[in-house]
Amino acid sequence: MRLVSDLLAQHHDDLPYLIADHVVTHGELREAVKLEAALFASAGVREGSTVALQVPPSFTQIEVLLALWQLGAQVMVVDHRLKPAEVEQLRALCRPQHVVRAGAAGCPG
Repeated sequence: MRLVSDLLAQHHDDLPYLIADHVVTHGELREAVKLEAALFASAGVREGSTVALQVPPSFTQIEVLLALWQLGAQVMVVDHRLKPAEVEQLRALCRPQHVVRAGAAGCPG
């Protein structure tokens, strides 16, 4: 999506984007989002796809969310602390085409 692309293009590569244990620059963020978007696109995520995202708050969550939005996906952020039965209820109700969890990604069965 153009909004995400425009957002990512606003600053030069060396400018810090996030600072915590380590520094992530805008250039590193752009590259990470590009790689994540390519991975999700190869798994069939495209504009209008519905994706449940269950990843703890982290740099990775931000990168994945931006990558999914860049592809035009509709993202449902699911609390990473939910129990499996609660997640299954949400999946049955919302029927996302794809599910992304910490350490795993794929299409719901």
